[in-house]
Amino acid sequence: MTTASFVVPGPPQPKQRPRLGRQGCVYTPKATRAYGTVVSLCARQAGLRTPSVTPVCLTIALYFPDRRRRDLDNAAKA
Repeated sequence: MTTASFVVPGPPQPKQRPRLGRQGCVYTPKATRAYGTVVSLCARQAGLRTPSVTPVCLTIALYFPDRRRRDLDNAAKA
């Protein structure tokens, strides 16, 4: 199994729920899309590509700037 690691700069951005627009269209908030793009770029720079046909073991370490409680499940989804 190949090992790769990467660091995403800045505080983690938990994934937000989809929103309903004025015309009834569902969209993803800009902050969620932007953070997903940053994570994707960092992973690609580390040599990771999608889709992977091999088994993947994922370890996530999150470091928030303060001690407030957060939904870690949404942070991991991003």
